[in-house]
Amino acid sequence: MKQLDSGYIYEVDNIKKDAWHNLLSEFDDASFYQTWSYGSISWGKNSLSHLILKKDEEIVSVAQLRIATLPFLPIGIAYLTCGPLWRKNNINVNHQHLHNMLRALYNEYAIQRGYLLRIIPRQIQEDEEYIRKIYEDENFSWSPDPQHTIYVDLTPPLDEIKKNLGSGWKKTLRRSMNNKLELIEDDDGNLSDIAIKIIKEMIQRKGFVEFGSQENNIRINKDLPKRLKIKLVFCKFENEMVAVFGWSKIGDIGLPLVSATANNASKSLAPHRLYWKMIEYYKNHGYCKCDLAGINKENNPGGYYFKKGAAGKTGIEKNYIGQFDACENIFSSLCFKTGMSLRQHYRDLLIKMNKLSKSLGSLFNQQLKS
Repeated sequence: MKQLDSGYIYEVDNIKKDAWHNLLSEFDDASFYQTWSYGSISWGKNSLSHLILKKDEEIVSVAQLRIATLPFLPIGIAYLTCGPLWRKNNINVNHQHLHNMLRALYNEYAIQRGYLLRIIPRQIQEDEEYIRKIYEDENFSWSPDPQHTIYVDLTPPLDEIKKNLGSGWKKTLRRSMNNKLELIEDDDGNLSDIAIKIIKEMIQRKGFVEFGSQENNIRINKDLPKRLKIKLVFCKFENEMVAVFGWSKIGDIGLPLVSATANNASKSLAPHRLYWKMIEYYKNHGYCKCDLAGINKENNPGGYYFKKGAAGKTGIEKNYIGQFDACENIFSSLCFKTGMSLRQHYRDLLIKMNKLSKSLGSLFNQQLKS
């Protein structure tokens, strides 16, 4: 067992849903993906585990994990994404909290339960190299996070952020401002059914399997308390709902969670108007940056160039800090690393099949026209 520093103790699975959601408001690095609602709806409530770290009876770090095991075998994986949370609001960063949280996680899931413990923080941090060293000091192995992202720097004045937008993106935003677009804000999730309808239309039109997560995010949003709900904004053009956009209000880094257009949206230029609405919101509410949540130039070039234009001249492209593994049980490690590798190959195959299907469909339409 790894010894925690004096004054630190941890508790496991000793908290209820409402109390957990209340705790998230105490951390700057809180995330939509660490909400109880996200975990229970995405993975099932019986797959969740919650660890709380205290220092002198004060809660200083928390983590929600997904647990997956094989029936009748003493092996499993404890999977932690977008965490742990350890940067408390309005308090100087204390790296000892992270050190001790990693020891607590290691003790509970890698040693006592014999699981493969995988942590994917998915965080953008200035002290990235120092944080990575903390993980390595606590016997976690590092590997790169395959997800690439780009973020908007929100520290300049709003006029300067607008001036720094990509030239083509800025021009299209100007045109969208001149369109008669009606923006409808939905803070209570009352228009969720309309959002799901728009998302389904986009999935059918574009064929990207990743867009299915947006429908899941709408369902999760229904289960969240109001203070943690997604900020949903709909766009109405020529008396029809043509687009929906939604972003997280949790933590201190902005994050879009829903971005979908209906089949009749092309003339509206709604995406540019809605993205700018999000940037305005985050700037006016004191956020320092907005993570545009994943880009892939090869598989989705349209989305890549759109987000690159939104991030503008000061946008920073980078990979997240990486993923960190710890395991004391070789059988858990071999079993679940093999399974996750096969899962990734399956997802890559689906993407390639979707691209091939779109290419064949385009070729078929061209032949019909000729």
